[in-house]
Amino acid sequence: MITAALIALLARPLTGLFVSDPETTAVTVDALRIIAIGFVFAGIPPLISAYFQSLGRATPSYLISIGTLLIVKAPLVLALGTYGPTGIWISLPIGEAIAVVAAAGLLWKFGRPRTQPVRAPRPGASR
Repeated sequence: MITAALIALLARPLTGLFVSDPETTAVTVDALRIIAIGFVFAGIPPLISAYFQSLGRATPSYLISIGTLLIVKAPLVLALGTYGPTGIWISLPIGEAIAVVAAAGLLWKFGRPRTQPVRAPRPGASR
């Protein structure tokens, strides 16, 4: 969240390091500020995906990493891209937010470890 805020607040000075044309600067600043919103969400799906990998559950991990890209993000870019560059920029944070919801749903449904509860030995039982 801090990175997103810094990018949004410092979009103009950061852009000025690379671009001097005022029109290009304006477009780039707008793009950076919109994309920065997605930074708030961007780390959550990979974290949940890694959690599933640590549990040995490849399918939910795959659905989060590849599935959200193919099912959510790419179609959003194509659909909102019809509204021009701003539509493309807006599709990125929206796609990240939807990926978080999808990853959280998979975590809710499949996120419990497959271990059996540890039972205390019965008194007098030999080991």
